[in-house]
Amino acid sequence: MPPLPTDSFAPPHSTFTDTRRARDRNLDHAPGASTARAARNLTRRGTTPVALALALALACALALPAVVRAQSVPGFEVTPYASVTHPVMLSFGPDGTLYAGTDPQASGSTTADFVHSIGFGGSPVTALGNVPTDDPDTILLDVAGTISGVPGSLLVTGLITTTTGRISAIHPDGTVVTLFDSGTWANIVEMKFDLGGRLVFTAKETRSLWTSTGGTPTILATLPGSAYPTFFAVDAANRLVVGATDNKIRIYDANGVLVNPSLATVGGLAGLEVGPGGAFGTDVYLIDTVAGTLVRVDAAGTKTVVGTGFATGFGSKDIAFGPSGDLFASVNPTNTVLRITPRWDDLGCALAGVAGLPQLVGTGTLGAGSLDSVDLSAARPNALAGLFLGLSSASLAFKGGTLKPFPFFGPVFVTTSPAGTIDIPFVVGDALPGGTELVVQWAVVDAAAIYGVALSNAVRGVSP
Repeated sequence: MPPLPTDSFAPPHSTFTDTRRARDRNLDHAPGASTARAARNLTRRGTTPVALALALALACALALPAVVRAQSVPGFEVTPYASVTHPVMLSFGPDGTLYAGTDPQASGSTTADFVHSIGFGGSPVTALGNVPTDDPDTILLDVAGTISGVPGSLLVTGLITTTTGRISAIHPDGTVVTLFDSGTWANIVEMKFDLGGRLVFTAKETRSLWTSTGGTPTILATLPGSAYPTFFAVDAANRLVVGATDNKIRIYDANGVLVNPSLATVGGLAGLEVGPGGAFGTDVYLIDTVAGTLVRVDAAGTKTVVGTGFATGFGSKDIAFGPSGDLFASVNPTNTVLRITPRWDDLGCALAGVAGLPQLVGTGTLGAGSLDSVDLSAARPNALAGLFLGLSSASLAFKGGTLKPFPFFGPVFVTTSPAGTIDIPFVVGDALPGGTELVVQWAVVDAAAIYGVALSNAVRGVSP
């Protein structure tokens, strides 16, 4: 290994040596200090530096308190996102605003009430409409105004009698107007716009899927047998993936032709969505309300339980993917919307070098015994690189860019491959306390960078 160019990696207004000494003094008096000192000493003796740098961060993390969660989705973080009164169906706006239908009884009622908007990040929560709407459990944002005639209106459906249903619109100014009344499709479970901008909804009474482009709704397809459609999703081919009361998932094409009469069968349904890509992929997701599990169904119909501990029976109401790719779930009895987010978050802050922006990807669950990896690509080939690791993140000005791990362990120096890559697989031996963060970022010596050092994006993993 060539001599370490400490000045190249020094944060502004300090030296790397001073930073390292201060770090070491802090670690020597921190919880888990004996483990940290042992790992640091081994690093100085020449044992594999990258593995021990990871071990150092993970060993120090063992002293952190655990975070208790009821739901578990390995590889993802499940947290309360918002507190909202009796949420049912969910619908996102393109700006990240979440809308939630309402029902004061988890088992269902026809009580008039207000629906709510939830600001990006989980607040504020705002009641919508100048008057309550009847049975307002099912909602959908009409971004373009296709059905309501007013862009940005919220469509709300519900029963106004035991045999008559209504589709209303809440305009952006709060005005509530009636769009359609019907005794044919009275009880609507879910509404969505397909990829062509057509409204599609499911109706109990006719066991049918209905559509509208602004005029009176018409039947698109009717389910076989006695089952009626409930939750559904639209896939990338504009097909309708439809759940039903017989707990079968069927697929219809955009013309209403049944192309798969039984993709899969589950115990019960609360929400049905197609993954947006990224960490979730593009399979079908649903909550099985009998088992209380989050289930993924692939194109072949293979079911995989990916999460446990979700509300059973009428407790879980709906799931929806947000614009950022996170998954959200409404839990009616606890007045809660949950957020399920990939554990390895991309924190950004890459700084370009000769090959553009170095790219860092983190994979794995950080659970006990798991095989995890942080893999660097698009860095300068055969270049000296410094690995920074932290148990939290900040924004430290660094060589014309931003360093996210802070306080940090390292940097530990290695050389990129001839292809400009560094792959670091590692195994988490002992279980980390739940919610432990690991923040990782590379700095690479690169004459093409603004101050001679390129930065990868930072990634953050969180233990289950």
